[in-house]
This record gives sequence, structure tokens and C-alpha cells, in this order.
Amino acid sequence: MEFMLNKTLWNNDIIICPTFDMDWESEDALKYTLNILDKFGLPATFFVTHYSKIVFNRIKNKEIHGGIHPNFLKNSIQGKDIDEVINYCTRLLPEANCFRCHKYYDSDDAIDKLKNIGFKYDSSIYTNLEKKEPFIHKSGLLRFPVFFDDEAYLLHNNSLNFKEFERRIFKEAGLYVFNFHPMYLSINSPDYQYMKKIKDTIPKNTWINLTNKELEHLNYKGRGVRSFTLDLFHYIKKKGLKTITLDDAYNIIITSSNNK
Repeated sequence: MEFMLNKTLWNNDIIICPTFDMDWESEDALKYTLNILDKFGLPATFFVTHYSKIVFNRIKNKEIHGGIHPNFLKNSIQGKDIDEVINYCTRLLPEANCFRCHKYYDSDDAIDKLKNIGFKYDSSIYTNLEKKEPFIHKSGLLRFPVFFDDEAYLLHNNSLNFKEFERRIFKEAGLYVFNFHPMYLSINSPDYQYMKKIKDTIPKNTWINLTNKELEHLNYKGRGVRSFTLDLFHYIKKKGLKTITLDDAYNIIITSSNNK
């Protein structure tokens, strides 16, 4: 589809897109995250890496929106090359029309292949708290830059004091894509190294099966990224900020383009 972007589309409101990368996380971690979303009444787009009964049921029932999360890095468990990874992911969620590459690692070849089989948009670019508007890739794919990523936020040693964060952002209207990881929320990681140590010591087949009891044992009891995220969600509700899925954002852009 050929379309033109409306540069003034997001000029009047602050609009939040909550998104989540599943990253082979356990059913209990995913359930914990979904319960938080239910509490705040927030929409969400989940980028899936593997089958999860609770997540896929919610996608099927249109309670959340789903996209694929292909891993094109070396030694990917999804496949040995681009074609195998794409085949794995599209069989996992055949109805998906969007993607986010794991670790934001993409290539023009991968993007072209996904665009050619019907994908409409992606969110595989992280801007490190710089607000950037959606734009069109040379393939014609619509791209939604990620404004905030909880893992990257910790990696850059940013403050978990939400009031400091609040003073730095939301100074202007626009679309803000936020990316969260259910395991970071479940464990309440206080910094990047805390989670890295856990990932480095827990085998993958254990990681994907971590139970509530095991998550509670790993849970950081002080102020961590979950504390920060809950403050953010409270702020969104208190201020009455509009929240939408990435699919909502895509459809708003397409509708605006068609009405020109």
C-alpha cells in the first residue's frame, strides 16, 4: 500500500503505545504482567517468541494485540538463517502483520522479505528517549521507533525515580512507543547487571519455565524497574493520557492517509 504520512497527526495529544517483548519468558511471568495491565486497563501489543497459552488466548480473543519477535542474531533458536527464522515466527502467529526484531537487530534483507509476505509495519528501532515520528522504510514498510525500553533504560543507568523521568519527557504532544519485558517486571530488576547475572546463570530451559515461587525468590525487594513502571502507569491514568496498541496507531495513520 502506498501512503503519505501526515506530519501533524500527533500534534494535539500525548499518546502512549505500551508494547512487550516476550523473550522466551515463563507463563507465570507473562501472567503477572497481564494482571498488571488488567489492573490499569491498558491496551498492549505483545511480540511473541514462543507459544504461551495465556498470551495466545488473549490475542485470539482480541484482548491484546500480537506481533512476531524474530531473532536474526547468530545462534538463534528460531532458525539458522533469515528464511528459517521468518518461517518459524509466521507459523507461530500466522495472522501477525507486524514485527519487532529481537535486540532491535534487523537488516534490509529481513525487512524486505517480511514486507514481501504481507507485513505492514514494525517497531525495531530504539531511539533512547528521543521522540521520533513513524516513518516509511525504503521497502514501503511503516516503522514505529521505540521511545522507551526498560532494559536499555537500565543499561544506561537512568534514574528509577519517576519524578526525574517525568520532568524530562512528555514535554510535547506525540506518539510515544514504550517497550517492556515481562521478566523485568516480575523480578523488579534494580539495574542491568542484576538481570544479566540471572540470565547468565539460569539455563534457557529453566528460564522459560520459571514459576511464581522461583520468581519471588529472584524478586528484588527494593525499588526497581517494576516500581518505576507502576509509577508510569499510575501517571498515565492520573493524567488521562490516551493509550493505544501499535495496530491502532497503524490504522490511524492509514485512515489519515486515505482521507487526504
